Amino acid sequence: MEKFIKFLKVIKKNICQITDYKTRSNRSEYFYWYLMTILASSIIGIIVGFIMEFIPILGEILLSIFLLFIFVVSLPLSIRRLNDIGKNPWLILIGLIPIVGQIILLFFFCRNSKYSHEGKNKLEKASKDEEASNKKLVNEKLNDN
Repeated sequence: MEKFIKFLKVIKKNICQITDYKTRSNRSEYFYWYLMTILASSIIGIIVGFIMEFIPILGEILLSIFLLFIFVVSLPLSIRRLNDIGKNPWLILIGLIPIVGQIILLFFFCRNSKYSHEGKNKLEKASKDEEASNKKLVNEKLNDN
C-alpha cells in the first residue's frame, strides 16, 4: 500500500510540474510516470476501442487529448531527468532520431543521478550565484552614488 501511495504522489507531482524545466527528477519518478502511462494507455485503448465502434470521431478526439496530455507532461519530466544526470536538456532532441535516439535516451534515463550526493541542482546554484552577484553590483552602484 505504501508503494501505491508513493506511485500516486509521483504522478501528482509530475502533473503539477508541467512548467518546471530547471529542477531534477530522479529515476523512480521518471519510471513511475512511464508505468502509469503504460497502464493508462491500455485502459484508454480499450475504452476508445469500444467508443470507435459507435462514434469514431469521438474516439479519435479522446485519444488525441490523452496523447497530448501525456506528451505535455512527459517532455518536462524527461528534461528534468536529463538535468538530474548532468546532461544538457537539449539532448532530448536525440529522441527524434528513429530507433537509435530512443535507445540512447533510455540509456541516459537509466543512469544514476549525478546530484544524488549534493543538495542543490547545478542550474539552481548557477542562478543563485548570478543573482547574488547582480545584487552585489547593484549595491556597489548605489553606494558609489
